[in-house]
Amino acid sequence: MIEWRWDQGRVLYFQFDVIQETAKVLVRFENRNINDDSVNDAFRSALTENVGMPFAPNRYKVNRNYARFFQCAMLARNENGSLVVSDICRLLSKENSVLSNCDDYLCEIVRRFRYPYPAFHDYDTVTPRVYPFCAVIKYLIAQKEKGKEAKVSLEEICSYVIGNSCTGLEDIAFYKRLKPTGYAVEGDGYRQLREMLAFISQLSFLKAFKGSLYLDVNGDDDVQFILDNVLQPISDAPLSNRTEEFCQITKVAQTIILPTVQKVTKAPLNISDIEFAEGKKIRVQHLRIERSPLLRKFYIAAHPEPICTACETHMQQKYPWVDYMLDLHHLLPLASVVRISNEGTSLNDMVGLCPSCHRAIHTYYKKWLQSNNQDDFRSKQEAMSVYLEAVREIT
Repeated sequence: MIEWRWDQGRVLYFQFDVIQETAKVLVRFENRNINDDSVNDAFRSALTENVGMPFAPNRYKVNRNYARFFQCAMLARNENGSLVVSDICRLLSKENSVLSNCDDYLCEIVRRFRYPYPAFHDYDTVTPRVYPFCAVIKYLIAQKEKGKEAKVSLEEICSYVIGNSCTGLEDIAFYKRLKPTGYAVEGDGYRQLREMLAFISQLSFLKAFKGSLYLDVNGDDDVQFILDNVLQPISDAPLSNRTEEFCQITKVAQTIILPTVQKVTKAPLNISDIEFAEGKKIRVQHLRIERSPLLRKFYIAAHPEPICTACETHMQQKYPWVDYMLDLHHLLPLASVVRISNEGTSLNDMVGLCPSCHRAIHTYYKKWLQSNNQDDFRSKQEAMSVYLEAVREIT
């Protein structure tokens, strides 16, 4: 039975915006000897400054502590000191590339990441390949098709998916028939598994919350789109050389780039959205986050009192016949995905707003962006600053 492994303790580095910025630095150091002391120092400084994350400790070379992060994110690998950068990394480093969208990137990871993986010491070419993300998502779809809540816990992944030696290549009927095995991982296995799920939960149709992964789709059409376009593993014959295998797994031909998961991620617009959306892809992504039924469910559980964050109206007191009259508002830049924490999908960047304040803030955003000749906010800090400006105007 193959052990499912990940890069323990680096979950915050696997946030999509962090991965994008890391890719830009890695491309700059492509083919350079990062084991050389002077290059390593420059490499660490560039990562720390541009990515905004600490690449510590300084007493060790960067690659010693972050090699698995670079490889599991499919960005780069060190070959005898020389930094080998992947096709995926090069695409992520470019503005407005075919992989500039989180869904596009993660769908490629789902199709490509397999065990045995060259980042780990037990890599070989003989063991049958396992596509863990495909297997977990298929299990979720099987639960939905059986009429159950489409969620899976860490323990259930071990007992049903890993314990039954699922490869991710089986059909949904196979996953419907799975029986519990009682298999449990040892040592830090649960932590690594939890961090894997937190990483992949950045897909628009997944959410991770309180130790479980949830399927977040609108209907059967969305499920079929995922099956047809996402859960199609790339299964080249494995190569004996680890670097060659890494390059093969991460090789991208422009003719096979997976299109954005538009069907799953498309949010229907209504009249109240027009002044904010205007057909912009980043606006639709923002609206999609704010309309997620699962995020709303998680937010209500964490904030049972429906008090508008802007005008501070207690909505249940004002409208006692309505259970919870608050909209969700995403505070990050419009193009940002929902961020993750060590536990999974984060609610720290979500606030509850009454419908009037929510529409007013969206309109404020549109006018602010137009006046500054921008399509989006340039940083988390700028987005928060403009949000607070809007709230001050409201109050």
